[in-house]
Amino acid sequence: MPKVGKELICIDQSLDEIDMECALDYLQMILHRKNKSTYWYAEVKNFGWRKTDGHKFFEAGDSYQFLQQILPDCDCSVHVHNWGRNGLAIQNFHHDSPVGDEWYYIKPTTEKKVVLYRERR
Repeated sequence: MPKVGKELICIDQSLDEIDMECALDYLQMILHRKNKSTYWYAEVKNFGWRKTDGHKFFEAGDSYQFLQQILPDCDCSVHVHNWGRNGLAIQNFHHDSPVGDEWYYIKPTTEKKVVLYRERR
């Protein structure tokens, strides 16, 4: 597993609405600092109960869309860490990963790579 930096933020869907809004606002500031565009590349390790690996190119205009693009559609708690120069490592906890062994490694990419990825699918 790649080395991750200092923990930045923890987002838990059980937080009340105000705390969740503040956490998403803070994540938005981090995303903008790491990537001036809206294009991202993500790899996942140990996804779900089958512990599969995968990758995805995507576009996300805000922190909520960013998390929706990568996380499973269930109650999740995540810890977001610095990863490399402009990347993020996200540790995800949910019913199929109660000990947080599901990791996402995300870094900025280009619009061209996102478009090529979509055309191949």
